[in-house]
Amino acid sequence: MPVLNPHALADKAFLATARLRTGEAFSEGAVSPSFDEHLEAIRFDMPPLTDGGAHEFTVESAAGPMEAAYDVLLWADPSAPTVIWHHKGGEVPFDRIARQVFVTSERLIEANVITVRMPFHRSRKEFKSGLAYLSRFIAMMATAVQVTEELLQSPALGRSIHTMVAGYSLGGFVTNRHHLKYNSASSYVPFMAGTAQGEPWLSSLPVAAIARQRPDALRQSLNFQNEWAATEHPNVHPVLGRYDQVCRWDVQRPSYGTTRAAAWGVGHVTGWRSPARIRTKVLRHLFEPETAEAASQQSGTGARP
Repeated sequence: MPVLNPHALADKAFLATARLRTGEAFSEGAVSPSFDEHLEAIRFDMPPLTDGGAHEFTVESAAGPMEAAYDVLLWADPSAPTVIWHHKGGEVPFDRIARQVFVTSERLIEANVITVRMPFHRSRKEFKSGLAYLSRFIAMMATAVQVTEELLQSPALGRSIHTMVAGYSLGGFVTNRHHLKYNSASSYVPFMAGTAQGEPWLSSLPVAAIARQRPDALRQSLNFQNEWAATEHPNVHPVLGRYDQVCRWDVQRPSYGTTRAAAWGVGHVTGWRSPARIRTKVLRHLFEPETAEAASQQSGTGARP
């Protein structure tokens, strides 16, 4: 039996305890309206974006009412570059990684950073409830996409010289989905995600038998490779982990088609435990977009930046 490297071992340990944290996903319902149908059904009255503070609000969705929020983690100036960050699935508190990435002992960046809290992320118990139904899970993502668009269209960001949507794991999939539906940000940086979103549930993450026994239906609900392949994505700069056992390189890299992805020598867990590296990647595309784009075009599918 081959010896796993430390990055893969950390992922295996994470997956071994995932069922205890979240239970089996979609155990109460494995059917759902499409993502587009969920997106169309989202309705909310979001508090206006200001230069600080957290704002919670109720969302009406095809899966019922739910609570979402956004938090202005950093605010430099209305004309400063802006990052809208999406957390990973089950991250409680929802801005833990964002704070490690953007709020450090180093000099504060001259940028605005806004974190979006997806529904069902006020507690781990609530997240478990959200995962029980596929419809809730998709509504959760649709909400995050629509909140992102509302923030980007806010008058408070009208003078921002560069807007970026970024996120990790589930947040990376949300990043890609917003790009497909709106593409209204200047750039997108999805970490440890792709367009084959159903595959982690069928290969790694704990999912109920009623969903696993109908893999084609789950793929139809969650995968979006075909939509991705229908257009070009020059402003998307994905990062994948070579040793990721959740969003696997050999699955998600092909799911991006011709979109180049940086390959980091990390796993899913050690990736989010590398906030300085995430920060460097985000800031490179935020403050030096032309230079970063040129390097990306030269580096190929195994890019390291």
